[in-house]
Amino acid sequence: MRATLHRIRAFGGHFAPIAALALVAALLITAVPRVANGLTDEGLRADVAARPDAIRDLRYDELTYPGQAGATRVGAGTDRLRDLHAAMPPAVRRLVGERWYAAQVGPRGLSATGRDLHPDVQRVEFGLRTVTGATEGARLVAGRWPRNPERPGGRLIEAVIAERVAAVLRLEAGNRFRLTPPAPGGAYVDVELVGIFAPIDPGAGIWQSLPPTLDPARSPSGEGPYEALALTDVAGLRTVEARWWQMAHSWHYRVDPSRLTAAELEPARSGLLRMQRETPRPARLSAPLDGALRDFAEQFRSGRALLAVVAAGVLATLAGLVALSAGLAARHRRPELALLRARGGALATVARRGAAESLLVVPLPAALGWLAGGLAPGRAADIGWLLPLAVALAVLAVPVTVLAVARRAEPGSERRDLVVARPSPRRLTAEGAVLVLAVLGAFLLRRRGLSASSGVDPYLVSVPVLLAAGAALLALRVYPWPLRQVGRLADRARGVVPFLGLARAGRAASAPLAPVTVLVVAIATAMFCAVVAAAIADGRDRATDRAVPADLLVRGEAFSAGTAAELARVPAVRAVAAMAIEPAQPLRPTAQAGGADLAAVTVLALDGPAFARVAADAGIDVALPAPLTGAGTAGEAVPALVSPAVAAELPGRGFTTLRDHRYEFRVAAVAATFPVIAPDVERFVVLPWQLLAPPAGQPLAPTGFLLAGAGADAAAVREVGDRGQREHARAGVLTAIAPPPTTTVVRWSDHRRGLEAGGINGLLSFGFGAGALGSVLLALLAIGFAVLAGSADRAQTRTRLRTLGLSRRQWRGLLCYELGPPMIVALGTGALVGAALPALLAPVLQLPRFAEGVPVGVRVDARMLGAVLALGALGLITAVLVETTANRRLRLGAGLRSEEGT
Repeated sequence: MRATLHRIRAFGGHFAPIAALALVAALLITAVPRVANGLTDEGLRADVAARPDAIRDLRYDELTYPGQAGATRVGAGTDRLRDLHAAMPPAVRRLVGERWYAAQVGPRGLSATGRDLHPDVQRVEFGLRTVTGATEGARLVAGRWPRNPERPGGRLIEAVIAERVAAVLRLEAGNRFRLTPPAPGGAYVDVELVGIFAPIDPGAGIWQSLPPTLDPARSPSGEGPYEALALTDVAGLRTVEARWWQMAHSWHYRVDPSRLTAAELEPARSGLLRMQRETPRPARLSAPLDGALRDFAEQFRSGRALLAVVAAGVLATLAGLVALSAGLAARHRRPELALLRARGGALATVARRGAAESLLVVPLPAALGWLAGGLAPGRAADIGWLLPLAVALAVLAVPVTVLAVARRAEPGSERRDLVVARPSPRRLTAEGAVLVLAVLGAFLLRRRGLSASSGVDPYLVSVPVLLAAGAALLALRVYPWPLRQVGRLADRARGVVPFLGLARAGRAASAPLAPVTVLVVAIATAMFCAVVAAAIADGRDRATDRAVPADLLVRGEAFSAGTAAELARVPAVRAVAAMAIEPAQPLRPTAQAGGADLAAVTVLALDGPAFARVAADAGIDVALPAPLTGAGTAGEAVPALVSPAVAAELPGRGFTTLRDHRYEFRVAAVAATFPVIAPDVERFVVLPWQLLAPPAGQPLAPTGFLLAGAGADAAAVREVGDRGQREHARAGVLTAIAPPPTTTVVRWSDHRRGLEAGGINGLLSFGFGAGALGSVLLALLAIGFAVLAGSADRAQTRTRLRTLGLSRRQWRGLLCYELGPPMIVALGTGALVGAALPALLAPVLQLPRFAEGVPVGVRVDARMLGAVLALGALGLITAVLVETTANRRLRLGAGLRSEEGT
């Protein structure tokens, strides 16, 4: 042990890089997955929290009738709420936050009559509901809570209504009305309003049912009756349970997004599928959350596989640096190993000495890295096997390299005076194996893909690393020959620096195979990260152009005809284009005017010329077909752009409806997508606004506007939009109880920023950023090791040339000529491989998943090329600094004595 400690202290400068790399490796393996898991969990929670509350509800529904055998009764519903929760799979049960039970009758078809109803309120349909937690989640504004006696034969039911319902329907505590079912001769009940309540938290789940408890509902046209709900107790609802033909029971379980983690994603989905298979009859389960989790899971699998490629490149580079560091330390100990072998030391003895040194050097910094990584924010990853494996490989690096050097430690075992060294069969076999594995892996990768439900395949994930390593091997085999040809031109030059530098660089035997390979892998990983990140960013730009094809998008229910002119007067607004969009509109071919309608379509009317001006002013590239921007005669069959699904069904002309007006159109262009229309809409018709002829006195009311003017005040635009909606409502076109919906204003920049924040985008940004930065830093380390690998030989050359009058400046030039060509080859090869990998693997990377389905193109721009050139310059500076530092204390005679010692 004492001798081992003495050797470690004597060669501490060589063991320090190995220890530092072991610490960095342990830190990365521990901290990066924790941060990545934390970002994934945040993205999942944000994605689920952004969904409507109805999506996050697991809801059991059951309809019961009088006399139905085995049906749930009102009194037993509360107990079943607890039983259904207990029967859920554990992975789903842990996610439930709020839960409540509700039972109701009506309101559809239950007409309210009575003299206490205000005469201005023409028709009202009232329903009765009981819901758990109502008294705890509300406060009384007037009156008291219902106290119905247990008398199933009674006809009077006490109930309460919400404050908003009372205000709209002009009811107050003490009013009575009669509820009558639609069936002739059906039993009726009288309802007495004993109180009015206000919710403590209007966003609580118990108030968010349909129809709403807190507000009356009415159709937008204003022609239908009001629909409202009154709350009663269990006893009151039991009174009507046996009288009316239908009772609706529902058990709600709302998922709390804060309880979700990516680790529970697949168990939760499996649990939801199991619940759907095992739903107790006659109840029906509605679990739309499964679709949201499925979408996130598919995106997460693609992102995980994509980042696994980046992680494989970084870890492979780090492993190569550990091997380089161990090999460099072993080569500097060549005299010691030669002396040990000369004194009869066996190779096993050499390996044991190296293993003992490694066991004292590597585990402690690795443990420190593991402890430091555990402090990183996030959730620990289930890759506990990776850290021991990395430590074991780092420990084995020292004895293996020492053993390899000891085999060649005999005097004369290596020839340094050869211009060209023939590679050994062992080396050729290893290089051939790497190339075969790379080609085979690329073939399998194209066939099978990267992502799978069970995880990622380590071999397929490492294929990009193998391809980079194979490209490095081929480049190192090819580049010495053209370099020697260039060196022959330098023979005729007057200066000795280019001749000597290119001569040394052109020797294949002097080319540092391992450092260059590591450098190529590092550069390829960094370039891969940059190209993929840029491709996804471009795809998101195009997705934003499709969703918001202007600087601002204004949406609402309906605006008055003068709103466009008002918006044009808002400061900084330079152009305005009106539009009207309505989903689920009827479609009928002209040839089948008397037949059945085709499947419904989304209809968009857009002012084509104005939209072209808006898009051009906003700098958005939108190709509009001529029929949408051209002129024509209003009233005829207008030219239209339709989706391929619609074009396949129409003979050339058709009828559709927009804002209650019927229009005839002819198919003039076909496109798979169109701006403003959601990407998942497969059936749509786009009509030119300027050619539509609505009936006289009934102008086409726009539902939105596209504005050019990035500096426009969104609040001012929203105020104008709200005023336009109020004017339209006062004109009698839209009658509703509540005020018109608030105008929505979406900026292009805000929508683009939102694409960066949702789903796993935070994880991707972190992964690509960390991968690119880490690869660049590791590339600079590889350059340093490449310089140190040949520093001893260069020190001897420097000593001889300095005695012949070579200046320091000339020595630096000689160093650049010698190290520049292999570095340029490594940078160029790595950059080419990193840029080609996304194009080669485009079908399996599934990049459109991260850009809202928009096709993602891979390209290399000038900024990336500039970054590669800057990295080359930085690498050359690093090489000169490392060489200068290594030879700073070396005197002129020390280089010659070092040759004698070897």
